[in-house]
Amino acid sequence: MIIRLATTGDAELLAELNRDVQQIHAEAWPSFFREATNQAEVAHWFETILRKPENRVFVGEVDGLAFGYIYCEIARRPQNPFNRPRDFVYIHQISVKPDYRKLGYGKQLMLRVNELARAEGIEQVLLDTWSFNSTAKKFFGDLGFVVFNERMRLEVD
Repeated sequence: MIIRLATTGDAELLAELNRDVQQIHAEAWPSFFREATNQAEVAHWFETILRKPENRVFVGEVDGLAFGYIYCEIARRPQNPFNRPRDFVYIHQISVKPDYRKLGYGKQLMLRVNELARAEGIEQVLLDTWSFNSTAKKFFGDLGFVVFNERMRLEVD
């Protein structure tokens, strides 16, 4: 298994790897998430984020086949009147193809982000997950992530 840094040439591959997790979200909350149908649009989006120097996308491969990816951002926030300065790595997305789940591959992607954080002198990795995604919540919890903030919404008639 290798985990490598993605390039803009991987945009179509990333769009395909994103399809399964996007579908999970679209099925759980169809009024919010779009179906995973326009792969060209998703690939273009990945090309855009790959060009930003603060972003990192890692692709995992086993036996020459991509099994998943993780997209994170190195965030450096200055002090403001309300918060102290803070640096963190923020995980925006992770996706592992169904046939590769529960085999430790997702954990390896997460560990690669931890390595990035250490190399950047950053002590925190943050992420969020949707409340409907109990599988993701268990996965992240098993890796030591704890809830520290909650978002709420109100539907206005």
